[in-house]
Amino acid sequence: MIQEKQPFSGTPLLPMPQTAARNRNDGLRRQILLGYGLIALMGVAIFGWAATTNISGAVVGGGRVMVQSNEKLVQHPTGGVIGKILVKDGSRVEAGDVVLRLDDTAVRANLAIVESGLSALKARLARLQAERDRAETIRFPDDMRANPSQADSDSMRSETQFFETRRRALLNHQAQLRQKIDQVKQQVKGYDVTIDSRKRQWDLVKTELEATRKLYRQNLSTRSQLAALEQNAAKLEGEYGALISDRAGLMAQIAETEIQITGLEEENLADVMKDLRETEAKIAEQEARRIAARDQLARIDIRAPAAGTVHELAVHTVGGVINPAETLMKIVPASSPLEFDLRISPTDIDQVHVGQTARLRFPAFNRAHTPEVAGTVTFVAADASVDRQSERSFYELRITPEPDIHKKLSDRGVDLVPGMPVEAFIQTEERTALSYFLKPLTDQVRHAFREE
Repeated sequence: MIQEKQPFSGTPLLPMPQTAARNRNDGLRRQILLGYGLIALMGVAIFGWAATTNISGAVVGGGRVMVQSNEKLVQHPTGGVIGKILVKDGSRVEAGDVVLRLDDTAVRANLAIVESGLSALKARLARLQAERDRAETIRFPDDMRANPSQADSDSMRSETQFFETRRRALLNHQAQLRQKIDQVKQQVKGYDVTIDSRKRQWDLVKTELEATRKLYRQNLSTRSQLAALEQNAAKLEGEYGALISDRAGLMAQIAETEIQITGLEEENLADVMKDLRETEAKIAEQEARRIAARDQLARIDIRAPAAGTVHELAVHTVGGVINPAETLMKIVPASSPLEFDLRISPTDIDQVHVGQTARLRFPAFNRAHTPEVAGTVTFVAADASVDRQSERSFYELRITPEPDIHKKLSDRGVDLVPGMPVEAFIQTEERTALSYFLKPLTDQVRHAFREE
C-alpha cells in the first residue's frame, strides 16, 4: 500500500552557511569598490579644480587709521610759564583758537624796558643831530611828539636839558676865549702906542746923533756929548725892538686863542659824530630787540594750527613751566582726508608696490555690518624699520581709500577716527589652488636639499 506525502509544516530549510558568507562578502566588496571609486573621482575632481582654479593672493598687514596731513603739534619756540589752559583732551577747536595762554608778566616787563631804552636812544639821536647841525633847538621825531608815552616825555625833557647845558657850556667857553682875545687886543693897542712913542723918540735921537757927529767932526762938540747920544739911541732901539717882540707875542696869543675856539667846535663836532654813529647802531639793535619782544608777547597766546580735536594734552598745571619746542598737545585735523598707515613683514615686501589695490577691514566694528573698503597703495618705505618694543623689523606703507569711503561707512553708521586699527589685504598675483597647497612642501624640500 502506497502512503501519501504529507505537506511539510515545520521550519523551512536554511541555505548552507558557506553560501550566505559568500553573498555577504560580495556585497561588501562592491560597496568598498564603489567607495574607492567615489574617493578617486573626488580626488580627480579636487585635483582638477586645484590645478585649474586661480585664487587671488594677498599680503596681510595691520596698522591704524590716520589723516593725510598728520597730527599737528602745538609747540612754543621759547617756552614760559603757563597762565591759563583753555582746552582739554577731546576739545574741538578751529584754526587760530587760543588753546593755552602763557603768563605775560616777564614778557611785558621786558618789552617796557626795551621800549624805554629805545625812546631814550631816539631822543639822544635827535639831540645829537641838532648839535651836529648847530641848531638852536631839538626837533624830536613826530611819533614821539604826537602821542608821547611817559618814557618819551622823560627822554625828551632829559635830552633837551642836556642839549641846553652842553650848548651853554660851549658858548661860555667860547665867550671866555673871545674875552681873552679882547683883553690881548687891548694890550696890543697899548703896545702900539708905546711902540709909536719909542719910534718917534728913536727918530729924534737918531737925528740929533747925526747932527752931533757932524759937529764932532768939525770939533764943535765934545766926545762925551756924542757918546751920550749914541748910548741913548741904542737904548731906544732896544726898547723899540722889545716892544715889537712883545706885540708879536700878543698877536700869537690871539691867533692861538682863535684856534682854540675853532678847535672847540671841531672837537665837539667830532664827539657828536662819534656818538651819532654809536647811537644809530644801538637804535638798530634795540629795534631788533623790540621786534623780538613784541613777537614774544604775541606768542603769549598759543593758538591751534588747524581745525580739529585736541589729543594727548601734555600740560595740566597753571603756573607750570614749559620748555622751548616742547610738544604741548596734538591737534587731529578734522577735514583732512583719511589714509591708513600699515606694517608688513619684510618677507612680503617683494610682493608689494605702489599702485596695488587692497581690501580694508576695521576690527573695531562688527564685521557682519561693516563693509570692506577698497584702497590703493600710495607709499612703500625704501628700507625696513625696527619696532622698539618688539624689536621686530617691518616695512611701512600707506594706503589711500576710495573717495566715497565716508559715505559708504556713514550709511552703515560707522565713523572712522584716527588711531583705529585696520587690517589690509593687499592683492598680489593670481595663483592656482594647487600651488598654494604644494608651496610649503616645495619650500621645505628646497631647503632640505641645501642643508650641509
